[in-house]
Amino acid sequence: MKPVTFTLPMRIFPKYRPRTVEDPKTGKKHTFTPKDDRTTNLIHFFFQFTREYHMRPLAQDLRVDCIYFCTGRSTCDKDNADKAIHDCGEGLLWVNDKQIQDGRTRFIHHQEKDSIQITISEDKQCV
Repeated sequence: MKPVTFTLPMRIFPKYRPRTVEDPKTGKKHTFTPKDDRTTNLIHFFFQFTREYHMRPLAQDLRVDCIYFCTGRSTCDKDNADKAIHDCGEGLLWVNDKQIQDGRTRFIHHQEKDSIQITISEDKQCV
């Protein structure tokens, strides 16, 4: 597989943590992860990319490198930033985020524009 690199015109954001709520009628608890416009936008960018390049979700072990360009200091740590990318790419860029075996993450601060550069390649170490 030839590495694929693309850039998204948005700022990275922390992945929301799951919430547990109790149904007032039944008293049963259920867990969900809140979504917001940023999550919807990220999924939409991934969908557009896969449509434009006629991609199907990749099934092999992957390496995903992310560079987060931020206009100021990032309010997001590495784990939360990567989790947002990995979860939103599931079913569009890769079948399951468990396939992501390796990758490098960098934050580059004080840039002119916020953006996210993602490079996806086959993880040769796992073959």
